[in-house]
Amino acid sequence: MIARLVAENGQLKGLTLTLSKAVEWHLGRDPDANQLVLQDASVSRQHALIRKSDQGYLLENLSLTNPIFVNGKILSNPTLLKEGDQIKIGGTTFAFKAEADAKAPSLKESLTAPLKFDDKDKTLDQVPSYDTVFEEVLTPTADKVDLSLRQRWLLKIIGGPQSGAEFSMEKGRSYIIGSDATLADIILYDLSVSRKHAKITIQDDESCVIEDLGSRNGVLIDGIAIAKPTVIKGSEVINLGTTSFIIVDREKASETILSTPPEKESVGAASSPAAVKAEVSLLKKLFASKETQVITLSLGIVVLFAAFGISSLFSTTTVVVDERDYHSEIANVMKGFPEVSFSYNRKLNQLLLVGHVLAPVDKTKLEYALNNLGFVGVLDDSNIIIDQNIWMQMNTLISQNPSWNAVSMYASKPGLFVVSGYLKTRKEAGLFSDWLNLNFNYLDRLNNQVVVEEDLIANIASQLFTGGFNGVAIDVTSGELTLTGFIPQDKEASYDKLVAIFKTTPGIRGIKNFVTPLTPSEAVVDLTDNYKVTGFSTKDNTNISIVINGQILSRGDQINGMTISSIQEHTIFLEKNGLKFKIQYNS
Repeated sequence: MIARLVAENGQLKGLTLTLSKAVEWHLGRDPDANQLVLQDASVSRQHALIRKSDQGYLLENLSLTNPIFVNGKILSNPTLLKEGDQIKIGGTTFAFKAEADAKAPSLKESLTAPLKFDDKDKTLDQVPSYDTVFEEVLTPTADKVDLSLRQRWLLKIIGGPQSGAEFSMEKGRSYIIGSDATLADIILYDLSVSRKHAKITIQDDESCVIEDLGSRNGVLIDGIAIAKPTVIKGSEVINLGTTSFIIVDREKASETILSTPPEKESVGAASSPAAVKAEVSLLKKLFASKETQVITLSLGIVVLFAAFGISSLFSTTTVVVDERDYHSEIANVMKGFPEVSFSYNRKLNQLLLVGHVLAPVDKTKLEYALNNLGFVGVLDDSNIIIDQNIWMQMNTLISQNPSWNAVSMYASKPGLFVVSGYLKTRKEAGLFSDWLNLNFNYLDRLNNQVVVEEDLIANIASQLFTGGFNGVAIDVTSGELTLTGFIPQDKEASYDKLVAIFKTTPGIRGIKNFVTPLTPSEAVVDLTDNYKVTGFSTKDNTNISIVINGQILSRGDQINGMTISSIQEHTIFLEKNGLKFKIQYNS
């Protein structure tokens, strides 16, 4: 019996994990430590373990920080999974399927499910095409297949983290493409893809239109960024960040060139079979006599020699002049690859290429277009840099430092690298910058967008202090700002305006606001545990001075920026920026 975990909700919705070819499976974010990899920042590096036993499949939580929920309850001990159990790992809820796996998947599942490969070393040209998969599904029972299950339009990913995946689309619908499972219809697990990156619409006139939804890296069609909704042609490659895909119209008629049949030799309108027969009979009679044959042969020889002599006198040699503009033809192909330069030597018939392309599929596309010109003999593309290979290698090196696990690199355009994410301190940011200088060879093409959380917290704290909100505590984790504490109720409107400003601050991805407005009577902060009262003086039964942490203070004096407003028999009252504080003591 082969079991599966099917992602039904959350960030990885649509993902299927098959429990086969082993007796233990580790699940987590780290591809080097797990057989089943979950590309989710909220998943631990090694999050869970599933073991196959005589009783069934046992699930165990390996994470010390992130819990696993089974049917809504936290998993505390290894648990035997049952058919249909709902398992929440990170931001995704999986359904455990065991009984249904004994059956073959339905045709609709086979046609619409993304392709998955166990062999990580497979190249792009080894990825089976949709037509191959479809043919294999249809072959056994072709006479029983309901072709209505096969959607006409197909989005096929040909480059990027999900290379080989396919998504079916239907007429009259729009599909949001992005990295946020709660916002997108087609989810791309690519750090360079925005949460809501683009929208594809299959219109009623059967045209396919793509629109950029204000994404950071834009939408490129054959390497050219679009600024408005654009119709996609069947042969164009679309890039969203580092992910490349094409749109396949399965019902589009294939173009076939029909050769013109050879024309039959015309006999003439008046040449009936009887007339032809009469002409042949006449010729036979004409050549029947021996004298006629001799005369005819002699005349033929004379005519032959005369023709040969004349042709010798006027014989010519045809000189072919090559007027093709090879440089312009190559330059026309290279328009789609602005970061690649070329040099063509006509005498050696050699073409040299130097520059950057985003992904392996772009290099393949360029080679194909140049070879189709027909006149390129030697194509030297060894100096073309594939940016995807560079940033994937850098991300592997970056992940080896636990302090940098919130930082990653990608290429937004050919030859333009971006490193983004979050580091805790300025010191860590300095160490990371030094490491880049030593290990990254394209610093002049690098845009460093890493946010230092220490600087971010200092900036927000300064704005809160200026606004008089000293009772608010701040925490920033991977761009998520958490605000806790209290504010005076009469300053709630000013605080809301400040929070709106925080939402637009570079580096802030989201805000969790747990601040509570308090009435004047409630807004008194007890500081008794922070200060020690060791003495006091009294006049007319009223305390007029007090000793706090060794300082002799009276009404109107300040301590740590707070002004003493009143000294009572057992309580000292202080104020700062509209907030009230108290220190209790025994008289």
